[in-house]
Amino acid sequence: MVYAGDRKMTKPILKTETALNVFSDIDRYIGRRIGDIRRRRKITAAQLAEHLGITAERLKQYETGARAVSARLLAKIMEFFRVPAAYFLDGAAELALCEA
Repeated sequence: MVYAGDRKMTKPILKTETALNVFSDIDRYIGRRIGDIRRRRKITAAQLAEHLGITAERLKQYETGARAVSARLLAKIMEFFRVPAAYFLDGAAELALCEA
């Protein structure tokens, strides 16, 4: 385990690769769909991030599945691209069944 500072703390800080593993295939799927539509529409990560009020680094984390996208943020993304929720969620049901 990796600990903050020189002394051991009661709560360890997880290494990045370990933290990435806790996110589901659904998070990665939705993130991939966000990145796909952004690139197809020729929108830079910086442009979309600015519109959403987040950093480009945070957007990259969503697109790679390293972070789960909140429903509120997903709604902003749907509004920006003018696509229905189905664009991001179609195909996710099969992944949910696999995880259960």
